[in-house]
Amino acid sequence: MEAATHTLVTKNTDDAQQVRPVEKGKVKTRRVFKGPGVTMIRLTIDSGAVMTEHTAAVPIVLQSISGNAVIEVGGERIDMSAGAIVHVDAHVPHSVEAITPAHLLLLLLERAPSEKAKTPEAIQEPARSDVVLASTGADAAAIEAVLNRHAEVSGALSGYATRVIDAASAGDQGLAVGTRIELLAWCSGPLADLLDAEAVHFGRALREIDEALADRVVHERDAVVASSLRVADVQSAAEGAAEVAGLRVHVGQYLRTYESRVLPALAQSKATSLATLWANVEAKTSTVAAGEAHPPTDHVCECGVVDEPELPELDVRTVPHAIRHATVFGALDAVHAGAGMILIAPHDPLPLLAQIEQRTPGRFEVSYLERGPQAWRLQLSNTAPHDG
Repeated sequence: MEAATHTLVTKNTDDAQQVRPVEKGKVKTRRVFKGPGVTMIRLTIDSGAVMTEHTAAVPIVLQSISGNAVIEVGGERIDMSAGAIVHVDAHVPHSVEAITPAHLLLLLLERAPSEKAKTPEAIQEPARSDVVLASTGADAAAIEAVLNRHAEVSGALSGYATRVIDAASAGDQGLAVGTRIELLAWCSGPLADLLDAEAVHFGRALREIDEALADRVVHERDAVVASSLRVADVQSAAEGAAEVAGLRVHVGQYLRTYESRVLPALAQSKATSLATLWANVEAKTSTVAAGEAHPPTDHVCECGVVDEPELPELDVRTVPHAIRHATVFGALDAVHAGAGMILIAPHDPLPLLAQIEQRTPGRFEVSYLERGPQAWRLQLSNTAPHDG
């Protein structure tokens, strides 16, 4: 079966406007498409409403569908009448004000490369190394376990980060703070435990083999810690989303270095046993489901209705098959009680669903939203009772 090559997002202008109608006095958003390289968001702003100054972690394109708005960027006020299109670089402050009720389309483009690292490798998601040779079956099993744990970390971080960024995109300061608190609790818990345990056991063994590589790992671990501290320090939802995007880059770089450099170095050394090292790491770490440790943070708007943010999506069609299930497990660990996520798979994931049920019996309720032939979309809802 061939993979999908295109997606019809909306049929015409009227269809696009119906996706997110203008609400009186509000700035509202809704994600309408997410794919490799781009996320498309419908943005509506009522007359006189303002999306206050903020920055985006990635380059954006803003297109006016109907109505009249003004975007202020770089000290210039640009009229956004129907048909106007503006590109804004990443991290550039900008604001949008509606003169009349306005319908706009916002495109979030690929992550912007940093000044120090402009190669695609610097911004890719962590991926499994092609070949890591182990001298014993026990070491081979340990390598597999490390790669799976790292995939869980990547999946969990993706889930937390998506909720933070979606809340910021919706302009919901209260929800953005709550989702950021959940992310920081995970960073200071399971993520910190793993980083510390790997530093103690893998790090010490690595230093005996390759001191320069050991120093690099320490530097990248420190970058992850510093990035999480910046997430904690920011004040606005937009700044928080930008720092969370940076945190994903730093964690991804750390995981890639382990998988492409550290594990091969340790596996080829006769002076150490990867199986023993991993057993020590595993004894000091655990995977904690967000719903068990952290109660959900609901946001109540001024009319007393609980806002229901769109569920985060995990598209595993681009995830290497060998770590696909572990990535999903990690993402599900980030789904707190009462919340959920959308899983997009290239086929009906019945074996995966069986593993999820075996791993967390009765926790997730599964609903099919789409059944092929090019993609299967499922909603997984955490039905565990809220703490307290």
